[in-house]
Amino acid sequence: MENLGQALDWVRRNRNMTIETLCEGVMSPSSYSRLVNGKTFVSSKSFMTLIFRLNMTFAMFLQDYHNFFQNRHDYALLIHAQAYEDTEMLSALLETYYHQKQEQNKDWNNFDERLLKVTAALLDQLQESPDAATSLEAVKLELATLSHFTDNDFTAFHLLLPYLALTEADEILQVPLGKVTNLQEPALPEGLYHVCGDLFTRHLIADNIEQAEFYYQKLTEIYIDPTDFNWKISRKIHQSIWQYFTSDQDLACQKLQRLIELYGELELSHLQEKTRQTCVALGVPIGEVIR
Repeated sequence: MENLGQALDWVRRNRNMTIETLCEGVMSPSSYSRLVNGKTFVSSKSFMTLIFRLNMTFAMFLQDYHNFFQNRHDYALLIHAQAYEDTEMLSALLETYYHQKQEQNKDWNNFDERLLKVTAALLDQLQESPDAATSLEAVKLELATLSHFTDNDFTAFHLLLPYLALTEADEILQVPLGKVTNLQEPALPEGLYHVCGDLFTRHLIADNIEQAEFYYQKLTEIYIDPTDFNWKISRKIHQSIWQYFTSDQDLACQKLQRLIELYGELELSHLQEKTRQTCVALGVPIGEVIR
């Protein structure tokens, strides 16, 4: 079973409740963060107290739990489909969601509707459909209405970020980013890091140094799991790119070359190619990639 703590924190964020308020008299904020990350357990009584403080019954929580992780699984499919341009997978997922909606299933909700729109927009972009602009606009309007982003919402935004103008992306992100009061919080949605990373490099490519520095500062502050090797590589890439533009270019190029090769050794070809393309777009000289 997936981590219940993540679903609990998803509800907390949607209720706009601080960790301190939720946990007062039940557990410390650090214990809560470990719960969210699946590194500790709490008694049934304590867990039920947290649920009741969110103005929910246990049955309501289980329904949200089911919907959250089903959507999370399907967003993972979208990430894979985008990385490998797998339009067949996108078409199959889109058909599934259209079918569920047409059945008017009582469990159909705003999160399912949002995932359906993101899937349609992503498929239209990859197929260069005449409807691409219309379906993308539908998702932009949807995201622009949200004051808080869940991790799934950050994933949706990140998936469509390549197709948005920088001004559009900055404007959509402004409100939910402003709601994040503690970037060192271990329970922070991990999608936020990926979004800030892509906006950092895109602003550098556009020669918007001030905005690039803004997002780079966020990247340095956002908590990442120090035991997650992929996170560590991603952070080193951003640090090396910034080093290239601010200090030692030769050393930065050496680091980036090695990190690109490391992605290849780990058989993460899509991340290897994305990093290589980013370096080319930034004008960072790198040698031939060792495959």
